Amino acid sequence: AESALRDCLALGADRAIHLSDSVFAGADTLATARALAMALDKLEPDLVMCGMFSIDSETGQVPSEIAELMNRPQITAARKIMPGDVSNTLWVERQTDEGFQIYELTLPAVISVTELIIAGRRATEEEQESGKAKPLEVWTAANLGGDQSLFGEAGSPTWVADIRSTHLDRAGTVISGENPQEAANLIANYLKENGLFQPRQQREMTQPRRPVPSNPDPRRAVWVFTELVDGRPRLVTHELLGAAQEMADGLDGEVAAVLVGEPDAADLVPDLVASGADKVYLASDEGLGGYDTECYTSLLVSAIKCYQPHVVLIPSTTNGRDLASRVAARLQVGLTGDCVDLNLDADGNVAQLKPAFGGNIVSPIYSRTTPIMATVRPGMLLARRPDASVQPNVVYLDRSWNGESRVRLLKSMVEPDLGATKLDDANVVVAVGMGVGGPENLPV
Repeated sequence: AESALRDCLALGADRAIHLSDSVFAGADTLATARALAMALDKLEPDLVMCGMFSIDSETGQVPSEIAELMNRPQITAARKIMPGDVSNTLWVERQTDEGFQIYELTLPAVISVTELIIAGRRATEEEQESGKAKPLEVWTAANLGGDQSLFGEAGSPTWVADIRSTHLDRAGTVISGENPQEAANLIANYLKENGLFQPRQQREMTQPRRPVPSNPDPRRAVWVFTELVDGRPRLVTHELLGAAQEMADGLDGEVAAVLVGEPDAADLVPDLVASGADKVYLASDEGLGGYDTECYTSLLVSAIKCYQPHVVLIPSTTNGRDLASRVAARLQVGLTGDCVDLNLDADGNVAQLKPAFGGNIVSPIYSRTTPIMATVRPGMLLARRPDASVQPNVVYLDRSWNGESRVRLLKSMVEPDLGATKLDDANVVVAVGMGVGGPENLPV
C-alpha cells in the first residue's frame, strides 16, 4: 500500500494516510466504509472521491456507505465533474444504464468515478523524487477512536463461508495474419458457424408462478425492489421474483414487491403479482418517478423498519447498487453485492453466491444481521411463468419524505442506441476491445 500511496504523492497529492492495523483484517464493505468514514471525518474534506469498484470483489458499495455514514450527499458512476454556477457546488455527469444524467451537487459530498474519467499517466522521475519528500502517515484503529469491535471481521455483518475456484472453458481462438480483411472474414465465418445469427430464443420459464401461501410467517418475507425502465419493470425484477418464490417456500414466508413511482405506477401491480409477488408495497406520488438516492433510501428504510422482512433483494444495476448500499449502511446491516445465485443451505440459512476476481472464484456469503440484503446480477436467475388470475394484495406505503435532496437533477438523457438494458436478456453478446480506438471504428 505504501508503494501505491507514494505513486499518488508523486502524481500531485500533498499528503497520504495509510490506515493499517491488524484490527482492520477481514472487513466486509460496511466495516471498511466505517473505518474510512471515521478517518475522513477527522480530515473534514469538502469532497471525497472514490473509484467505482475495487478490483477484488467489484461491489461498488463502499462509496455509498461512506456517504451514508458521513451524512453526505452522493453521486456514483460520475464520468465528468465541472465547477457549478455558484460557490460550493459541482456539476456532475453521471453514467446510467440508459444514458447519462447531469446533477448539481452541493458540497461537502462523496463521488465515485468511472475508470475513464481522466486519462491515466505515470509519474516522471522528477515527480517521483518530489513525492518521496511528502508526508505519508500511518493511522491505526487507535487514531480513529471508537470501539475496536466496529472494525475488521468483528465489525462485519457478513462473512465468507468458503472460496470456490471456478473453471471456465474458453476456446481462446487466435486469428493471425497481415490481411485485416481476411482476418475479419475468418472471424465472421467463425461467429456464423457457432450460431451467432440464429434467431434468439427466449429464456424458457419452466416453472409456473406458485399459489399465494395461505398463512405465511410475516417474519420470513422475501422482498424484491422493483426497478423501472421507461415506466416498466426491468426484466431482472421478474427474475428476482422467480428466485424469491423458491426461497420463500423454504422459509415458509411470502414474496413481496416494493414499487416506487409516479401515480400511474399502480397500473404495474397486476404484472408484479402475476410474476410472483404475493403482496405489493406501493409508494406512488408525483415526484417519485425519477430515482433519487436520498428520497428512495428514506422510503425503503422506513418500510423495512415497519414491516421487518427477512430478505431484501435489489437488482445489481447502476441505481440498484447506489440504493442498496445506502440503505444497508443506514440500517447497519450486511449487504452482498453482485450475487449470481441464492439458495437455502441445510440449516435454512440464506447463502448468497458472490463472484470475485473477475469470476475466477465464487464464495457463499452469509449475513449475521436481518434483513439479509443482496444485489443480484441481471440474467442470472429464471423468471416464472406468470399467472394473471392471482388477485393483487396492495399495501400502501407512507409517501412523505420531509428531507430535502442535496443533489438536483438538471438533465436526464436516454441514449436510444446504447442498448445497455438489452444485455439483461441478450442471448449473444459481442464484445470489442478498446484497442479498436472508439465507437466510430465499430462499422469497420
